[in-house]
Amino acid sequence: MAFSYRAKVGSAVRSERTRKAGGAIIRNILHQLETAGLITKTKEGRVVTPQGRSLLDKIALNIFKELIKQRPELAKYLTPKTTTE
Repeated sequence: MAFSYRAKVGSAVRSERTRKAGGAIIRNILHQLETAGLITKTKEGRVVTPQGRSLLDKIALNIFKELIKQRPELAKYLTPKTTTE
């Protein structure tokens, strides 16, 4: 369950190194998401529930709207349906 991640180590001269992520942290986060009803366990693994998908979509839309304030040229990617939500 521990995924790898890349991290800069030391100065800008040294290259990035892949490290193993902490399994307990990932496991606790997944348990919290299950308790909140945002993911469920299946035979194939964990799946985002419709409630979780809705939350992720709302968060992504809010972030995108904030980004449009900084870069107005991105407004062309905002569909009319999403502007009314």
